[in-house]
Amino acid sequence: MTLDLSDFDESEDTKKLVAQAKGARTSENADTFYIKLESEFDEKELFGEPILKWGADLNNLMDIPTRGTSYALDNIFKVVYVNPLIDLEVLFSKHKNIIFDESNNDENDVVIINEIKHPIKQSFLEVF
Repeated sequence: MTLDLSDFDESEDTKKLVAQAKGARTSENADTFYIKLESEFDEKELFGEPILKWGADLNNLMDIPTRGTSYALDNIFKVVYVNPLIDLEVLFSKHKNIIFDESNNDENDVVIINEIKHPIKQSFLEVF
């Protein structure tokens, strides 16, 4: 995922990301930041291990610091890890109020949400 950090002076979210990223962001490419998900499958344990990386140079990303099963990224984003063996419709229905908690949205968030909803609504109306 590529993130644009050029709004650093205006965005509290960007400031929070930059503070958590510490040494992973350089002044050479300060406005662009990458987050990458990789995984390794352990044949012996039959388990996939996620590996999260971030940085300003896509070809030289750093591992995101972890504490137990939690990543530093969890302090920035509301991350929901989903077991691939569960019924996603049931999980979504049960937790949609938590996932879509809009109580802390500012004016910019409302504008972005409306921009996302409009094309989705249009696509739905065109299909039916």
